[in-house]
Amino acid sequence: MELPDLQGAESQQVDDGGGEGPVPPKGYIATTPQQRAQWNGFIDYLGKQGDINLNDPQVPINFLNQYKQNNPDFPITPEMIPAIQYENSQLRSGDSFNNLNADQLKAARAGMSPNFLNTTNVYKSYYPQFKSGSQDFGTSIEDYAKFKSGQPIAATDPNPSNSSLSATPPMTGTIPKPNYDDPESRLQYAHNIVKQYGPLLQGRGDTFLKVNETPDTGVDNQTPRQFTEEAAKKVGIDPVLLYTSAMEEGMSGLWHDKNGEIDSTDDDKYPINGFVSFGLDNFSDAFPGLVKKGYLPKDFSTQFKKAVNTNEKQQKVNSANFVNAAAAMQAKAAMIRDAQDTTEQYASKNGIPLSDRAKQFFTLVNYNAGEGNMQKMLKEYYRNGFLKNDNFIDKRPSASWKGPWENVARRIKAADIIKKEALWQDQ
Repeated sequence: MELPDLQGAESQQVDDGGGEGPVPPKGYIATTPQQRAQWNGFIDYLGKQGDINLNDPQVPINFLNQYKQNNPDFPITPEMIPAIQYENSQLRSGDSFNNLNADQLKAARAGMSPNFLNTTNVYKSYYPQFKSGSQDFGTSIEDYAKFKSGQPIAATDPNPSNSSLSATPPMTGTIPKPNYDDPESRLQYAHNIVKQYGPLLQGRGDTFLKVNETPDTGVDNQTPRQFTEEAAKKVGIDPVLLYTSAMEEGMSGLWHDKNGEIDSTDDDKYPINGFVSFGLDNFSDAFPGLVKKGYLPKDFSTQFKKAVNTNEKQQKVNSANFVNAAAAMQAKAAMIRDAQDTTEQYASKNGIPLSDRAKQFFTLVNYNAGEGNMQKMLKEYYRNGFLKNDNFIDKRPSASWKGPWENVARRIKAADIIKKEALWQDQ
């Protein structure tokens, strides 16, 4: 099932019974920008379910209930669907929306995409998202309308009582930092990240909270930011993206979990499991080539010991255990740089232009899904025009390549958030 461009939405017309316009459902309360963003996340989820019948109202409701089970903070209930239908209809053809008058709504409507204005199924409906120059209004239709009308913009949702969710963060896009010593504050911060940036980051709170916290094992009093920057600098790659990739691969296991457990080998000299904690499945095989290319020094052989593991395909792979987390991160940086080389070579040979972000994306596809899959995916994306403006990073453009897309997009988006939220610095 193809979903519309994220810039716009599609909505189901509410029957007005021949009156003057759509009638709000009983007890209607306007959605907040936060709720709209989370609805958009659900629409993304629906789009990944294959060929489903969205004309049968019970089908998407079943998926909504399933989505809510997997995302406990998701605020939308089936009872809210009539309100969302009504709002879609008002945005497309009504004369008011929430606290906006007809002129303000008209100003906002001028920035909505044709997809939103012309399609008729609420379950294919993204709420519109707006940008103007350097200002990103997200799903705050109210702020965008007032901006286009030349009126002052409130920093938070003008109707915070409409929702039990916290008010929309200031338009700078930053979320107030947690009290790092307070577990409840840390948990709330992780929830706020998901509310602000979408369900793709669900369950990844440690990625945003551990940047400056020394792991509980396998380090020499260095934070992840410190040893990641050192590793990335040696091979010329983005340290933040290297960090989010490592966290996605298992580095978060270097801290004790709530049960007091931690990922570590039984070898005091080589306590870091490169397979479990850094995704270094084939490092021992790759090491000679990485030395030859100058991405690792020859004496790096003292920093690891070969370890045989079984991957998800039940294949034996020659990974390695490392003396500390810094050495494992240096190994990971070298392997990612090597994957970047083969990605760029393939793109150049086949006349495929790559932006910096596309290069990062397909480098990580190469690293995680293999060179052959990278080649097939890149060729398909190029042939179908999916590389244009890097839009494919924010929204999966086709029904294929679900696993690699989610895997890599999550890392890139997490890196973007860390930079936007100014987490890559001393807290």
